[in-house]
Amino acid sequence: MKFPANGSFLANCILVGSSFAAGIVSSVVAFEFGWLELGDRKDKRDLDTRVDYSDGGPPADLSLRETRFSREADEQSNVSPQTNLQLALSEWDPALRSELLHRAGREGARQDVAVALTIGLELKRTQDQLDYYRGLYAIWSDVDPQSALDYAKRGFHPGMLQTELISLVMNKWGFENPQKALVWAKSNLSGPLLEQSVTDMMIGWTRRNPKSASSWITNSDFRSQPAFAAVATTWAEQNPEAAAFWATQIDFRSGRRGATLAVTAEWTRQDPEVASEQMLELAAEDQTSDIATLIADIWGTSDPEAAALWVATLPEGPMRDQAAGTLASVWATRDIYSAVAWSETISDLSMRSRVINHLGTTWGGLEPESAVTWLSQLDPDLALPAMEGAFNSWAAVGPDSMRDWIESSEITFISDQARRSLADVLSQDNAFEAIEISLGITDAKLRNDSVARYFRYMRKTDEASAQEWASEILPHLPEDLQQRIQLEQRKTFGRP
Repeated sequence: MKFPANGSFLANCILVGSSFAAGIVSSVVAFEFGWLELGDRKDKRDLDTRVDYSDGGPPADLSLRETRFSREADEQSNVSPQTNLQLALSEWDPALRSELLHRAGREGARQDVAVALTIGLELKRTQDQLDYYRGLYAIWSDVDPQSALDYAKRGFHPGMLQTELISLVMNKWGFENPQKALVWAKSNLSGPLLEQSVTDMMIGWTRRNPKSASSWITNSDFRSQPAFAAVATTWAEQNPEAAAFWATQIDFRSGRRGATLAVTAEWTRQDPEVASEQMLELAAEDQTSDIATLIADIWGTSDPEAAALWVATLPEGPMRDQAAGTLASVWATRDIYSAVAWSETISDLSMRSRVINHLGTTWGGLEPESAVTWLSQLDPDLALPAMEGAFNSWAAVGPDSMRDWIESSEITFISDQARRSLADVLSQDNAFEAIEISLGITDAKLRNDSVARYFRYMRKTDEASAQEWASEILPHLPEDLQQRIQLEQRKTFGRP
């Protein structure tokens, strides 16, 4: 395997040519406790520029593609890097193309890293670059991580590609030699990229020796919540009990919070019954509500019925109610009718109110008319807060259908609340329209407060138009609303 020497003519030529990486824009990147992952690889491509469809289009039977892919992948190690790359670029299927590009990068690095880097300059699409260079760096980082990092730092402009490659190498080097990886990072990086890189290094280190990694970060001056959380998550994958004990004893408050929640999340995914019992016992009192909410969120996604039984065992108070509300939201997106049935079994008024509130808000964004119908049948004291949440959700996702519903509905306190919610959403872009809707509110105080607030919005964006509107409409308004608008007209911003 051949490598370009730092500062050599070839390396410099590659460095100059690598300007293709400038301005790389994001495909979806998930950041979970300091680890970057590529999002959906099935990006839109102009396939007609690469493939001749004169024979009627791509084959309908993808199994034929799979067979050819397996054969071509096996043959990649026997051909030149350039041929491998061209073979990958000729593939129309996104998933197979991605894998072939990754293999082309790996085989190119095995044969000659300098050549593989040079031919990579031919790639223009961001996703193609990521697939190819990830394969190349997977091999290069095993053999010479420092050279791979040096080139990533000098050879690519700041952006997704550079961050992805540095993260990949730091993670691997952290597994093999975390001390050297740390020295390189501190000498060559700064700001968010340094924090990200050290976090990736800690993941690799923790996989190999969690006690050593956790001891170092606990006693170091590297105070990064994502790094503490990364150690906690990685350790919890292997031994959640040990990770939980370490996380809850961290002196650094932000680090302790991030690590404790990270362990809670990972342990709940593995064994929610044990995690729910152990984490609430180990955690500091100021974190119990967050922990209970996180457990309800994760457990509710996989088994909401079991999560509901657990929530019912929590001590009465804000922690239980907050966890119950979170469970309601999660359950509603999965099976709203089962979630509603659960709410009817709750006897505690505070907990039931929180659950109904969350159900209404969630259901209002999914099936708003059904949500409103259900809420209108409940006790008003329970329904009103939830009705506001349902209308706010409806206004956000379907303002036109909500306006039609308002115009065709009987005028009641429910339609008043609907007008208020719709006006609030519309006021962000059109205060005039918000006022028009608010004028239909039958409750005088709610109407006057709403119109006055949106009039203030108008004045902040266009004082002249707002005053012109007020002078034209004032004679047509109820007397009490006239007085309220006149009061608003006299106000100077910044004064009561």
